[in-house]
Amino acid sequence: RMLAEAALKCATADEPLDRNFIRAHALAYAEAQGCDIETASLRVFSNAEGAYGSNVNQLVDSSAFGDEDELADAYENRKSFAYGVDGKSAANPKLLQRALADVEVAYQNLESVEL
Repeated sequence: RMLAEAALKCATADEPLDRNFIRAHALAYAEAQGCDIETASLRVFSNAEGAYGSNVNQLVDSSAFGDEDELADAYENRKSFAYGVDGKSAANPKLLQRALADVEVAYQNLESVEL
């Protein structure tokens, strides 16, 4: 909740776009997608409420994938739920795709591993 609030505050701050990249990206996304600034500023993604994990590790361990795109699709399907300032999640795969469009490497921090 606090991370979503911080991103929203950055996106709505009255600052020059060349000094506030969150604002610049949120405004560009809002314009391109026709959505409000609160939606465009979402930066916290995870599973849907009650779900856990990306299941990518099971695909890798079992060699149950054909190419890297299948791994990316599995990750996106599980982790495309954006959490807003209200603490609720909503599926938003387009926003996750946009947020990751220029990312070369992603890392998922796990607090514990339950096998």
